[in-house]
Order: sequence, then structure tokens, then C-alpha cells
Amino acid sequence: MLTSDTGISRADEHNKAIAKLDSWLRELLADDPQLPAIRSRLAVMMGLLTPAEGMPDTVAERVDREIGWGIRQYLAAIARKGPLILVVDDLQWAEPQVVETLEQLTDRAAEVPMLLICIARPEFLEGRRDWAAGQPNSTTITLDPLTPTETGTLISRLLEIEALPSELRKEIIERSAGTPLYCEEFIQMLIDEGRSFVMEPAGGATGSIGEIRVPHSIQAVLAARLDSLPDGEKGVLQAASVVGERFEAGQVSDMTGVPDAEGELASLRRKGLVTGGDGARGEMAFRHILIRDAAYASLPKSERAALHDRSETASRAGQATPNH
Repeated sequence: MLTSDTGISRADEHNKAIAKLDSWLRELLADDPQLPAIRSRLAVMMGLLTPAEGMPDTVAERVDREIGWGIRQYLAAIARKGPLILVVDDLQWAEPQVVETLEQLTDRAAEVPMLLICIARPEFLEGRRDWAAGQPNSTTITLDPLTPTETGTLISRLLEIEALPSELRKEIIERSAGTPLYCEEFIQMLIDEGRSFVMEPAGGATGSIGEIRVPHSIQAVLAARLDSLPDGEKGVLQAASVVGERFEAGQVSDMTGVPDAEGELASLRRKGLVTGGDGARGEMAFRHILIRDAAYASLPKSERAALHDRSETASRAGQATPNH
């Protein structure tokens, strides 16, 4: 969010990135006496300053808390400019410091128009029974898996037809266990493979069905879908998975040596595997973290290690000389 707000990209030199951060914060926090403190903590969070440079009087044990304070102040300032809706997905994988910051945000930013939506799997609450407990301004909503009827409706809408061959439809419904992502990725895999479905007068669907194997889990669906990608697209997606859930086209090009990584990523975006992107400097992201995990898991260990080495080399090359 902060990278997008400031316009900072991986290609920016250190001084340029700092200048962009300062320009944005001066505009947002023009009359706020806490601007210098907020700026230093956000700069440390973004890796533009070390804790020793940005917070020289802060002991190491308090650095994370101070950064959390800076984040809360920044989000509150955004909300004062206009109502803010902040959506955090897959909270079950967040670091403890992130979870603590979000919980404190709901408690200490009640005076600004902000709606915080945190999405997590059930196991998140299993380990945190007191999450948002006792807070009058919070509500927990539990979403149950889709019913077989709802799953069937989703399949029809994804394919824009009313039916699949009955056996295939039944198998998808059973193995999805009410998980929308399973249905979305499996149907998209059929589309990627060029499968076609035509409605017959009798109400059934026919077409190039052939022998279709229905995977038993979402992980197996994603693995099968990645295997069906052209080699170039799969290689770019695997390289991006080494960078992380978010990445830039330039990073992938540096790692793979593919000058047209943007073209491969554009195709992957059309297929719904990645999102975002605005040229070489636009940040992109995997549509779902499980897609990133599947791409990463598909890499042989030797190739994975080589890509990590290239990623670190590219990162060092892209870092600007600190301002001393």
C-alpha cells in the first residue's frame, strides 16, 4: 500500500525513494508534529533506513512496536482524508507483529472512518481465541463451505453454461468440498487447455471433454494447471515465486534473463494467475498465495537454489548507495 501511495519502485535509487516518501508524507501530514517520527518508522519498515539510522534512540526490542505505531498513524492519516476500507487477506500466515498491529489498529483508531476487514482460515482463531474479543466495534463472521447446490451454480457461472457432463460435474462438486478456489482453478485449467462445451437440446453439455482427471485437492489442481502452462510462462511464474507473493516484472527479467518477461506475465494475468502490473515498474502479485506456493513447490531444489542466488544478486545490484 505504501509503495503504491508513494510511487516508489525497485528501480529507484535510495535517494530518489527517500525523496518520494518525504514528498508524499509532507502532503499527507503537512501540519502533523509527529511527521518526523512517522517518517523514520515507515522508512525503516520499507528498508530505506536501518533501525540505527531511523530510530537511533530505540532499543532493538521495541523496533517492531515502534514500526507498528508508525503504520497505525499513517493509516489513520489516510482515513482522515476520507473513509478508508483496508482488506487484509490470509491473515493466518501473517507474522505476530502484523497481527498485533492490526489488533491495536481497531482499538486505537476508532475516531477515524476506517473499516478493517481481515480474512483468515479457521485455524487462525484456533490459536487466537481472544482475537478482537470484547471490542464493541468488531464482529466475527464465519463463512461455511459452499453447499453442493451452490458449488454447481458457481461451476455454471464460471463456464457460462448450465451444465457439464453429469459425471464430471458430480466429481468436481464432491472433490471441491465447497471450496470456491478449487472450482475456479479447475474450470480455468479446462479453459487454458482449450476444452469446449456446447449445450445440446436435451440440456446436457458435450464437446472436447476427452479423458479428464479430476484432482483430489486444491494443491493438486494448481499443480496440474501449472504443468499445462507453456514452458516460458511456467518459468517466469516459478521465478516470481522465489521473489515472493509480490514482485515486479523487472525482477523476474533479471533472474531469468528473459527480456520479454512482461509479455509472459501479461499472459499469466489474462489467465488469472497473477494480478496488477504497469510496465516494468508496476508491482504484481500472485492472485492467491496458494498459487505462489504451487509454483515454488514445482521447482527442482537445484533450480530453486540458483534462482534464489540470482534474486539476491539482482537485489544487491538494484540497491542504491546509502546516503552518508
